Amino acid sequence: MSLPARAAETSPDAIAIRVMPNTEHLSPLTWYYNNVDIKGAPQALLVDGYEAVRDGRTVYINAGNIVFSMMGDKIYTNIYIISFNQEAESDTRDIFGQILQYWKFNAELVDRTGPGVCQAKSNEPCDVVKGCTGKFMDQACEDDGTGTFTCVKKCLLSSECSYGQYCDSAKAKLVRDVKRMVDITDIQIVLEAYKSKNKKYPGLPAGSYLPNKTTSVWPSWNETLGRTLGIKLPQDPVNKLQNCPVGFDAITCWNEGAKKYATDFSNPVFPEGSLAYAYSWDPKSDVYRFCGNFETRYIGMPASFNCLTGYVNPPTTGNVDIIFGDLNSREGSFRSYFAVNGKYPIDWTSLVITPIPNWGDWSTRGWRWVGGSTGLKVEDIKAFDNQKALVATSVNLTGNKQYDFFDFKVQINDIYGNVGSSNGTIRICNPTTCQAQVPVAECGRLADGCGGTLLCGDCSDPTKPDCVGNKCVKQ
Repeated sequence: MSLPARAAETSPDAIAIRVMPNTEHLSPLTWYYNNVDIKGAPQALLVDGYEAVRDGRTVYINAGNIVFSMMGDKIYTNIYIISFNQEAESDTRDIFGQILQYWKFNAELVDRTGPGVCQAKSNEPCDVVKGCTGKFMDQACEDDGTGTFTCVKKCLLSSECSYGQYCDSAKAKLVRDVKRMVDITDIQIVLEAYKSKNKKYPGLPAGSYLPNKTTSVWPSWNETLGRTLGIKLPQDPVNKLQNCPVGFDAITCWNEGAKKYATDFSNPVFPEGSLAYAYSWDPKSDVYRFCGNFETRYIGMPASFNCLTGYVNPPTTGNVDIIFGDLNSREGSFRSYFAVNGKYPIDWTSLVITPIPNWGDWSTRGWRWVGGSTGLKVEDIKAFDNQKALVATSVNLTGNKQYDFFDFKVQINDIYGNVGSSNGTIRICNPTTCQAQVPVAECGRLADGCGGTLLCGDCSDPTKPDCVGNKCVKQ
């Protein structure tokens, strides 16, 4: 880096660099909007191949950092914040610009792995003695592994390659994988916002080769999914499918005649060697998957982001929990509720309510059902999709009972057949309260009329201070 002569002189200016962890793998723009209080109009740029945004005197760079270890190399993403002071001299501004231009990340990775070559190769033949000539004179003449020498372009980043090529160096692969983590994270944010507004994730019932599925090399990627989300979706940094079978389109791996894709879109999503993004949505469970194929295998990369290691069909196991409302009631009409919570939508047609021991026993003890039906009536609660009301016309206890208990069991499934069940007990009683001063205050422990004990306390009237037979009197 060449610095101005005045750089060696004393200057009141300062350039500061701060490193912040980016554990959520946010883009520099998203990180900026989430963390900067006074916002301006940030502009996008690249610093050593990594995405960055600049707002006035400050640049925010999202870069990958590799920590090498015998236990496995680990990746971290950080936001590098570099800024200079207000009213800085022109020399300081020039130094700032040169730092951005010549800043190199991942020096140890480059030292360990060296450069790569631009793919796809030109396959231009060359003479091992004369080397590459003409428009290929900046390339190296190397054996392609079969004894044939061809011209290859050495590179660290894809920006050093020709249009349509990409660099296969370890540094370039890391830069692309950081971009993939950012893209997937950003789209997940968009998908969650879509669901918040529309109550479900976007489906693709039409407009794509396969229903509810698309890839970043298919026309439906932006024409259907992007239009549904209201944004232009990012494409994979390479965005190419490889090894499409004979008879399948070389770009999309789709066979129009057979109406078939090259894989089952499950495991694997793409043919071997492919680099692209995929989206799928299961309408039954409202589970989506947005993933990509990654080029590195560093520890710390989210497995769920990776179509190769993390993509599976939507899971179908999950708990179904049943929660009862207040099941205590006086004699007369009865109304309570229960709620069902599950990972997947509930199949309300599977609902079964079983009395213990049977409905006939309930009837002999005074239970009466709506419309003469032999069971509790279940009614919808409009404000809550996961709740139902339990209703009975009347309960009039027989045999002069003060209280009685009615046991029952609720069982229900979700759409995948996961079963939830819970036992409930309805208590019917006419609760009593502690009588105050009229006509005589009650004290001590009394039956509450519901099978429990009522604590009435001590006598507070000094004229009747003694508790005799649960009555406050003066002895």
